[in-house]
Amino acid sequence: MADKVKHDEVEMTPQPYPSQQGNFPAQPGDLQHQGPQQPYNAQPGYPGPQPFTGQPMGYPQPYPVTQQSSTTVVMQPSPTVILPMTPRPQNWLVLSILTCLFCAWPIGLAAIVFSSMVDSAYDGGDYEGARRNSRIAMWLNIASILCGVGAIVFIIIYFTAIVASYSGTY
Repeated sequence: MADKVKHDEVEMTPQPYPSQQGNFPAQPGDLQHQGPQQPYNAQPGYPGPQPFTGQPMGYPQPYPVTQQSSTTVVMQPSPTVILPMTPRPQNWLVLSILTCLFCAWPIGLAAIVFSSMVDSAYDGGDYEGARRNSRIAMWLNIASILCGVGAIVFIIIYFTAIVASYSGTY
């Protein structure tokens, strides 16, 4: 069933190639249908066919190697240097998001930017840059919290003063 192809509910058997039927003349490169090989006749002034020696023509024959040499490689283990891992600095990302939402948002936004730069600098091998970005993010968070608390205190005092001025008593 592997040799048969089903096409529009009709089973078809593939036909052999025309060269397999044998009613066509043999092609020039077809070694099965050629007769005995004709000898090669060299042109005048050129050498005839050379027997195959295992090497391509034009290359010198290899000389037999009579000398054997041996090489010994001695490797000594290299000293192992152990460097202490620099701890990953804190990135302050959660605090930066909270200060952006509930305190001074422009300062909190800058804190988010520096917080995200901490991990990328550490992963890139810039440990000092990661520490620097962590310190900047921490101080921006502190500044945002202080601005937020200061704004809340100012608003409370301001509205207390306005309410007091309308009531006539202090």
